[in-house]
Amino acid sequence: MFSKKHPCTSWTFKYKGRGVKPDPVKAGCFVIEHVATGRVIVNASAAASESADSQIEMFIRKEHPDRRFQKQFDGDEELLITLFPCSGIREARRVALEVVSSVYPPYLLH
Repeated sequence: MFSKKHPCTSWTFKYKGRGVKPDPVKAGCFVIEHVATGRVIVNASAAASESADSQIEMFIRKEHPDRRFQKQFDGDEELLITLFPCSGIREARRVALEVVSSVYPPYLLH
């Protein structure tokens, strides 16, 4: 679990279909949560929507660098993607740090 103090949008991803994807977020923070286990990947990016999509593509191709997360995804392919739009990369990094510090229990961070 993590805190959602800032405005955000979420959508689900399943290999055989996805939820309604919100408008693309440029600068922002994204969180990819494995629904079955609660493990999360948190990152800030100048192109948050594209970066989240890139992470998902790596999972689909079975090429994600986080092997433990990849193995969990292979077992259950449902992800929850949360995007926090920000005014710039500095704010996105600040929001990402706040999200990381709010993840409980901490072992859920990748």
